[in-house]
Amino acid sequence: CGACGPILGRLFQHAFSTAKRVKTETRIGERPVSVARVAVDLAKQIFEDILAEADTDAVALYYLGKIHFDHSDLDAAKDLLEKLVDLEPDNADYQLALGNVYGEIARTSGFFWSKKKWAGRWKERLELAFELEPENLEVREWLAGYLLNAPGIGGGDKDRGTGVLIIDRTIRTLQLAYRPVDVQAKDY
Repeated sequence: CGACGPILGRLFQHAFSTAKRVKTETRIGERPVSVARVAVDLAKQIFEDILAEADTDAVALYYLGKIHFDHSDLDAAKDLLEKLVDLEPDNADYQLALGNVYGEIARTSGFFWSKKKWAGRWKERLELAFELEPENLEVREWLAGYLLNAPGIGGGDKDRGTGVLIIDRTIRTLQLAYRPVDVQAKDY
């Protein structure tokens, strides 16, 4: 640390080496330290406990699947969410969650045919979610994104994607324009 001077430079070096020693010689780095990480770990444990007692609890399957997805444990997320959509096939949010796992598997797959297989499953889930709940804006957004960005061989369709997106934007605009306004009488 040339700009700090020799004494301050040695102090910084000592502080860094001490911090490194503390981390390597103690167990301080083994546990999550952020509040968010602790909350996620606690939620994961709660949902695992619920599933240990009732392995068909839809809410626990859904959120535990999403936790695994968010932590890139795609196999666990896929297994949980496939079980969930087998139990409740008519839920658009569940279909979308499983579809997004398939999409991530497609994205991270190294082989063309594997990518194509998983992308096809992703599109099927998006289409099913859209069929179940066409007014669901999140589903519409994911479907439009898929249609606009996927190559034709993977089921992309720019014209249809643009149509879905235009309708999506129109719905959002109408929701904003016609949302209830909270008018309170004011004393002036």
